[in-house]
Amino acid sequence: MSDDHALLLLALNVALSPRLGSAAFSVNDCTALAPLDVGAFIDKLEMAHAIREAPLDAMPGTYFLRYGELMFHTRALSYRLTPDIHLGANDEALSLLIEREYADASALFNLWLDFATADAMRYFFDKCTAFNHDLDAKQYSEVRSTLREALKTLSVSQVWFVAWKCVKDAASLARLVYYTEERATATLPGKVRRTLEKAEKEGTVIRKWDRPDHQPSGALGMLFTELFGIDEDTPGADVLALLNASRAEHCEPQNAMLPPEAVRRWLCEALANDTGPQMLERFAGLIRDGYDVDGAVHALLAPTPTSSAAL
Repeated sequence: MSDDHALLLLALNVALSPRLGSAAFSVNDCTALAPLDVGAFIDKLEMAHAIREAPLDAMPGTYFLRYGELMFHTRALSYRLTPDIHLGANDEALSLLIEREYADASALFNLWLDFATADAMRYFFDKCTAFNHDLDAKQYSEVRSTLREALKTLSVSQVWFVAWKCVKDAASLARLVYYTEERATATLPGKVRRTLEKAEKEGTVIRKWDRPDHQPSGALGMLFTELFGIDEDTPGADVLALLNASRAEHCEPQNAMLPPEAVRRWLCEALANDTGPQMLERFAGLIRDGYDVDGAVHALLAPTPTSSAAL
């Protein structure tokens, strides 16, 4: 399993504990996983074959025929943990997720963005509901895309403040005689985008907002905090740096064993084969990805698997 799917499965285990390895569950049972988008996270795990659909455990009426075609109610589907090929579906198999070293910074950062966007959109959705802003699917999707991009640099708590400010401003517009609630709501996607663009252009420091009492971070958010020290106040840029630092830390013991002869041989071969520019380009890419010098050299020296070995 990739690191992002493994961490997500570990979070699901926490959210369902001790049920995951022993019983079927539905999306509705997984609300403790994340503040929003629980169905999308479950879909990720199913596509990764970490869990699988369990029709025999589904409630009556989950599956039905419509015009001769088999249909189903998505949130009523039942799932079970896919058994490990050696250990089955038990606590011993799940313990491997706890002991695992999570080091794929890119995959984990994308999972963080998925979670952070869900955390931000839950707050935005709640504020819209409180101020009677009923966004259509296109407007909702536009705001979601804007906030996900912002979370690559900003923290979730900063994005909450932007959401609060924009929803409050739109509510003020709705009270004007020449505005309707519908027209005020339609301004929200543009307001959110312009607020973030203005802050970036002017270098404005966006204040942080406290987590609402009714919106816990869920099992996935708790694991990001426990394993990497990342929470709603961590800016997106720092999230990536922390994940890269974790990967470099896992590589450190192996890097210390690099023999100087191997490094000299590698440099001589690059000069002899006229592959210096390509070597430097790969080296620079690894440094950008968070490796220290020893780690980057070790990665470059690692033997490339042959086709038969890969099989």
